[in-house]
Amino acid sequence: MSATVPTTPEFTRERFQLDFFIPGKAWEGLFDSLEVWRSRSSDLGPYEPLHDDTWLPATLPFGQEHTQAPLEPDTGKSVPIVGLTSEFLLGEHQRVTVTFAGSGEYLTFAQAATQIVAQGAGLLVSFVADGILIVRTVEAGIKATLRCSGGDASPLLGLPTSFGAVAFGRDARIVLVHGQQDYGFVDPHGSPDYFYKTRFFNSDARTVSQFSQPFQGEAVAGLDTSELCRGYVDLVDLQGNPYENQEVLIYNAFSAMKRERFTVAGGALKLLTDRRGHAEALLVRGSKVVVGIGGAPVARDVHIPEDRKIESINLLSSLFGTNDVFNVSIPNIPCYARRSL
Repeated sequence: MSATVPTTPEFTRERFQLDFFIPGKAWEGLFDSLEVWRSRSSDLGPYEPLHDDTWLPATLPFGQEHTQAPLEPDTGKSVPIVGLTSEFLLGEHQRVTVTFAGSGEYLTFAQAATQIVAQGAGLLVSFVADGILIVRTVEAGIKATLRCSGGDASPLLGLPTSFGAVAFGRDARIVLVHGQQDYGFVDPHGSPDYFYKTRFFNSDARTVSQFSQPFQGEAVAGLDTSELCRGYVDLVDLQGNPYENQEVLIYNAFSAMKRERFTVAGGALKLLTDRRGHAEALLVRGSKVVVGIGGAPVARDVHIPEDRKIESINLLSSLFGTNDVFNVSIPNIPCYARRSL
């Protein structure tokens, strides 16, 4: 099943919890991951994928989610956009307006892409591939959204400007674990009217199962997604290979911190790295957590940033930790002064 250009005139920021009971006999020996698709119209579709091989940014135009910047620069065609603007909306709250400048009336797509990046406040990536101007968010994952909200230059650049033309990022597929039967997934842009389907995926053979029957999710009463920041880790082993199935522990020491009308509580989260050594979770802005690697005597104190412009952080980076290096456990071994001559 292929993705279809979204046409729903609006979407919500309501978080929806999807819970799955998956016995091992349903997938073991055939598949290794699970993907979720969503319909914002009816149970008949069209359905759009919420998962992919890896975390992907929101991308316009539609259908260019996997396109990479070419090794050889592509200039694209020339269009009369000098003095005109393109307007973008990220996450439905961050506005970016790009005003195109030049010595003449025309700019190439490549020149337009350069100005989008320069005026994008570090939030946008843009390039030309196969003659198409592509714009995408720096943030990756299903939480990321991108809408071209207007501007006279946008149609000339091939960017969709209808209100319903919103692009979503994608999460990496849910890794299936032997011995585990309960799985969960939160759609940060859900609605009681949306429908979902799931199917299994084999990452080596690139094969898929049939889709499940359509179902609807359950609303999660909680913080708006703008109050959450994506925290991630990327691990490799001693030989430089992705460190798969490694536990990452995130502990929240209760401090009665308030966010909107809620008090942040809860103990520890246990994540598991995927086949690329990657693990991530959405964390409450302003919270202070301790991040540890399972089986290793190291930990880092991390302050989740308040700044909404920061969409994601590396939890093991010193940029957001209160200490510059890991707290390494050092054994307290008593020693005695030498007495011999």
